[in-house]
Amino acid sequence: MTDKVDLLCELYQARFDRLKEMASVSELPKNGPVEVVRARLIKNLVLTDWDLSKENIKSIKNKNLGEILGVFGLKKSGSIRERRQRLYLHLYEDPKTLTAENLDKMNKQDIHSLCKILELPLTGDKQTLLVRVAGVLASQQGSWGKVKKSLKRKNDNAKSKIVIPNPSEDDDYSSTNIQDSVEKFIEEHPEGWSFEEESEFRNNLADDGVEISRVEVSNSIDNALKTVQQENESETPIPQMNQTAPSIVAETEIDTLEREAAIIEVESRIAEIESSARDFLTVSSTSNSEDFELFIDNLGSHGLPVDIKSVRAYLTDIVMKMEFKIDSEKDAINSMPNSWSEREAIRQFENARSSLRDQLSNTINLHDGDLIKARMAFEEIAKSMGLDLRIPSISGRLHALFDLQVDLSEAEGLQDPNIARRNRVLKILHHGSVHITPEERRVIDRLERNIVAFEQLVETVMESSEGTF
Repeated sequence: MTDKVDLLCELYQARFDRLKEMASVSELPKNGPVEVVRARLIKNLVLTDWDLSKENIKSIKNKNLGEILGVFGLKKSGSIRERRQRLYLHLYEDPKTLTAENLDKMNKQDIHSLCKILELPLTGDKQTLLVRVAGVLASQQGSWGKVKKSLKRKNDNAKSKIVIPNPSEDDDYSSTNIQDSVEKFIEEHPEGWSFEEESEFRNNLADDGVEISRVEVSNSIDNALKTVQQENESETPIPQMNQTAPSIVAETEIDTLEREAAIIEVESRIAEIESSARDFLTVSSTSNSEDFELFIDNLGSHGLPVDIKSVRAYLTDIVMKMEFKIDSEKDAINSMPNSWSEREAIRQFENARSSLRDQLSNTINLHDGDLIKARMAFEEIAKSMGLDLRIPSISGRLHALFDLQVDLSEAEGLQDPNIARRNRVLKILHHGSVHITPEERRVIDRLERNIVAFEQLVETVMESSEGTF
């Protein structure tokens, strides 16, 4: 290992002639710019235990990518995809040739291949693909194609900090590895854990190279948590996720039959609850405990028995799972398909996108602006088209389309003179409403709900008055 460190330091500091001489001795190609030759020598003489082929870069774990980038004298920070992109660009591309200006000279097939290697979406025309690659080049500018200047100077202190990684046999996470990690996690949290702590645990697994956005991996983590809990249930009670809001503890519980009946009622309205949860999570989060409790309380106004402790805990669990699901959807949208079935499902969604978009406005209008019911109806439309909403990348795209349409509708509404006029009327009606009686406030609420009919009534009165009103 010491010999490799010395060799690496020599490669950092060697001039072009010396690098070509070393390449010739090692029977390696010596063509290309100085940094290309240097990277080639480091790859073949120092990192001999690593398979750094184009195809295998994607399989290198996140924890090893930083060390490998450090050996090449490159920037080590960034997401796992950014690190893979940087490593590929440094090993296989010339920064003077692969520039945003030269991309236009490439044909679509070459740009498509670049997008595939750089883990970018592959849909769209040549210009769309070109823009994606140009975005990567812009974000990676200056972080590849040359080693750090500090490494080119002779420095014994820097030499002592050089770490040359070795691939370990236990890099690949199997279900056994995941279960071991789960057991350790539960042991570290004997009194239970919060949603945030479990999210951090999953993120740590991702840092260790576990692709938690994949459906099968996410399911294996969930199964491991359940399995460990079941195995230890008879010995020592294993705590589950702390998902109980502070106010729940003080509640009194009712008898079992009523509790079961309440849970059954909640389960029958699970789609409505999940839709409400999505609406809540667009502007808040479960970490905002005060806001979260107010949301749970508000569900009571929709007929849910939130005063029952077990029901309240069940609702809390649903919302927290939905928050984690939304995070998974966001990750899945920005990542490449992890299986053939997921890729085909995405393709099916993209084929149905225009049809979904055409039906979306009508769906929202049919429910009189009730976004919760409209979202539920939109999900049913997607299911009727054969879309699998169990896949995070599909459900994420569907709800992103819904949210985008809502934002567009609001933006259009601000430009509509009729809506602007109604908003002015409502402001006048609500002026000083804090001082009126509850009965008067209910009248104003009814007027607000029926503002269109109220407008028509006013128009009729004014027309029939013939200007004397």
